[in-house]
Amino acid sequence: MRLSAGMDISYHSYKSAPPDHEKYEYIATVIGMEDVINSTINRIGHGDRIHMRLLRNKRTRNEILSRADFHNDGIMAICAKIEKKRSLTEMIIKSGKNHPSGKVWRAIDYSLLYHLKPTIAEYLAAYKHEVADVVFECDSDCLSLIKDGRLRHTRPGRAHMLADIVAWGNSHGAFLGGVVEMDLVDLMRHQLGKMFR
Repeated sequence: MRLSAGMDISYHSYKSAPPDHEKYEYIATVIGMEDVINSTINRIGHGDRIHMRLLRNKRTRNEILSRADFHNDGIMAICAKIEKKRSLTEMIIKSGKNHPSGKVWRAIDYSLLYHLKPTIAEYLAAYKHEVADVVFECDSDCLSLIKDGRLRHTRPGRAHMLADIVAWGNSHGAFLGGVVEMDLVDLMRHQLGKMFR
């Protein structure tokens, strides 16, 4: 039995929002048995090169979203609303303080993984695996998060494609079946608030 995992971040920019508050970010994690990952991709169709942001055809995007479903014991999809950049901007304005960006982003990544890991670990326990055992497929959007969390990573593959579909769907108002939805905005703001006291 082989597990595959993927992680991706997506956001939707609202033109009417102020520049510092325009990015509503979602991070998706998909973990499952490799055969279930493959069958899910095959059911969705459109081959192995799905990248939702780059698809120009609205009908194709809607078709992909309508076929993406995660009601299966062999796969778990989590999507968390995080709003990292918006939360950080608000904290800087509120406190009037600034900190080295690298330190702040690492603290945000730590907070994010702190809240995500228990849900991931609960799923993996059924397969007698731990989070540290999993190799996450990711692109440059999640690479720093994965590295800061000392997790193993590899290049994007099919699990990452599914995470991309979930994250993009959430950021554009399409909440897919079987996805565990989490809202970590307030928890992350609380964590950031401790840093900016």
